[in-house]
Amino acid sequence: MGIDESLNRELPSDLFEKERVIFAQWRNRQAPFAADGQFIEDGIVHYPTYSRTYPKLLFLLKEPNDSPKVDAAGNPQDRDEWNLAAWLGQGALTDPLRGYKSWEVIARWVHDITASNQTPLPWADIEKQIGQHSVAERVAQFRKIAVVNIKKSGGGGNTNMEQLLPEIAVTRELITSQIRLCDPTVVVCGGTFVTYRDKIAQEAVKPNYTPRGVRWYLSPEIGIPVIDYPHYTYFPHLSPAVKPAMHYGLVDAVLAILSPTVPGGGA
Repeated sequence: MGIDESLNRELPSDLFEKERVIFAQWRNRQAPFAADGQFIEDGIVHYPTYSRTYPKLLFLLKEPNDSPKVDAAGNPQDRDEWNLAAWLGQGALTDPLRGYKSWEVIARWVHDITASNQTPLPWADIEKQIGQHSVAERVAQFRKIAVVNIKKSGGGGNTNMEQLLPEIAVTRELITSQIRLCDPTVVVCGGTFVTYRDKIAQEAVKPNYTPRGVRWYLSPEIGIPVIDYPHYTYFPHLSPAVKPAMHYGLVDAVLAILSPTVPGGGA
């Protein structure tokens, strides 16, 4: 997915140019770590929708779901480049290799967290309303968010941290630059909280906990609340009895953190 197609995200020209600069520097620094040169862009899915949404959610993830390809001799092969933000803006339904079935978890979170009356739907309703075949509803929710992967070349279901950590050591300020460029209200870490705090922002800050025990802190590096939560791909494999609790756990946490009536909240 090239630059022209990513313009469907309707980024303002100045924001688009700043993003180009960050990505150009990132490609160069990533080159020693990505044997096939793949670089998957991400960011704000649809700027006009994102800019008028409250709260503006940025999901901080590890890497795109796009495993490396090798030939019969084990040599790396080129992979297609695509834009994660633009793909989400089309409903995230086109390629099972990219984990499209799991993205409905994020769409459901976004729906309930950004509800204008801040009243989440009953679980049976949200599960029915946002599923794999609800393309228009998925698009509507994805257009409200930004997504940033701390590694821009694709990987599989489990991230190799021994490979990831040396890479983010040379890209970490670009990661925080991209987050600041997106200007979110809240950063939701999908299994990246400790990596962000300790290795990217390098902040020794004691975390807070919401009344229901979800860990978070206000990051001095970006001036934004950062929430610790499991990666969205865990949820489709959970027992039906557990899924609602995990859904409302994040919804409740974001609303609590942003509430001035909660100790440590109102960030």
